[in-house]
Amino acid sequence: MQASERFSASILVAIIPGLASEQLDVQKTNPKLAFFCQHGWKHSNHELDRGGKSEFADNRDPNDVKGEIALGQAALARILGGRCLPIFVPPWNSIAEQHIPTLAERGFTGLSTYGRRLHGFAAPGVRLVNTHIDVLDWSAVGVARALPADVLFHRLAEFVRLQREKGAEDPEPIGILTHHRAMAEDAWATLDVLLSALMSTPGLTWASPPEVFAPRPEPALTP
Repeated sequence: MQASERFSASILVAIIPGLASEQLDVQKTNPKLAFFCQHGWKHSNHELDRGGKSEFADNRDPNDVKGEIALGQAALARILGGRCLPIFVPPWNSIAEQHIPTLAERGFTGLSTYGRRLHGFAAPGVRLVNTHIDVLDWSAVGVARALPADVLFHRLAEFVRLQREKGAEDPEPIGILTHHRAMAEDAWATLDVLLSALMSTPGLTWASPPEVFAPRPEPALTP
């Protein structure tokens, strides 16, 4: 939150509803900068078949998934009230394709995972806006470390180049991913360097979560 205030950069904070304290108070946060959304249910791994992790893996019963998502919505409604946006961020950025229709059924209008998107919508009415630049290096065993600033800038430049070459009518905003529980002092310092450079870049617009997830017409399907 301090970095958000210091740079006047709005953020989307994904909260794990099944682990969040009922005493969590977000009312003192700046409503123009701090936005909140649902981060799965309990951040439990149910992936059994592959090396990755997922709370909403393809081996799970869709009714069980729907029930957990509903429980999470109810919990965040109690804790956050009107401060929770209808945006879903799955733990480990993973949700099986078969469970995505549940998001629309439960009233979500946005989904965020990781990596370049193939389409602007994950499902009818569910806007897909991903993150692309993770400030942490997860390759080390035991603890995540901050990526060097030059690596982050290189990845940003590469994403911008790909976007320009793509020339899409629906340009994909660049998302920066942080992890508040895993951020050590060096990671916060690197984030400061990154945000300082971005905020001083002419022509750059820092868009808020409501702006990038705003409803818009879906492209017509080509026959």
